[in-house]
Amino acid sequence: MNISGSIASIPNFERFIPAIQRTLSGESAMESANQPLTEDQLTIRELRREMMSLDTRSLGEIAIQMQNAQRPFMEYWTTNHPGQPRPGRIIHTDGSFTIITSTAQRDEVMNDFKMQWLADILTTFNAQNGSNNGSGSGFNVIA
Repeated sequence: MNISGSIASIPNFERFIPAIQRTLSGESAMESANQPLTEDQLTIRELRREMMSLDTRSLGEIAIQMQNAQRPFMEYWTTNHPGQPRPGRIIHTDGSFTIITSTAQRDEVMNDFKMQWLADILTTFNAQNGSNNGSGSGFNVIA
């Protein structure tokens, strides 16, 4: 998904910036199980929904991309661990994967991804507005 185009397509995008900045600075916590959502967490969820609504891919295209992203993991696992049950895994949009062995590890990986996604959004926004105060890695979001 094109972050730059998505930001430009969201009306009043600036309303998300304070919540993004508080989350990135650690002032606002990431979501955690069995905890009520804060205003910042609700705002970040709204941003995620807005970004996903701008995704122009069909469900079939998304399904194919997800299947293609599974291939590297399946090849790795069947080659290196034949006959063993497959562990939990997180498939990244670049085709890489992370094998997870616990809920805590899954949460850590997902939180790292969310933080990088927010940093990329803030960097893109700052670049579009002439103030480049962040750094991004070019993550793309697969919904």
